[in-house]
Amino acid sequence: LFLSIFVRYKKRQRSIIIKFTTHVFLIANSCLRSLDLYIAFNRFRIIPDRHADFEKLWLNYQTHREKVPGFLFFDLIKGKTEKGCAIYASHTTWRNQQDFLTWTKSESFRRAHKNAGDYSKLYLGHPEFEGIEVAL
Repeated sequence: LFLSIFVRYKKRQRSIIIKFTTHVFLIANSCLRSLDLYIAFNRFRIIPDRHADFEKLWLNYQTHREKVPGFLFFDLIKGKTEKGCAIYASHTTWRNQQDFLTWTKSESFRRAHKNAGDYSKLYLGHPEFEGIEVAL
């Protein structure tokens, strides 16, 4: 939403939007720091020339997380290319580790992962999971 506004407005008005979004971000960041945030990463190594297929898969992916208690947000991050494969990471932020663990035992989790094996032709190896707690 902000990107489309940013592109449409004149140069003078862009700085107002940037200041507004920065202010909102700082307020949100301050509120989030009071939580015991937990970040779940899944790192994927994608077969060469299958990057577009992988991104399309995630674009259409039904995560079933949006209404799960404690779920805050999701990002798919693209890293550098290593040894001919692209590195991606799914990054979900949760209110705390317990909320994440509760989700992994839910019907919502099972629905989100029920067809995961169908896409193994995109990956080099299995995804690598790492869960971390936010320190500061």
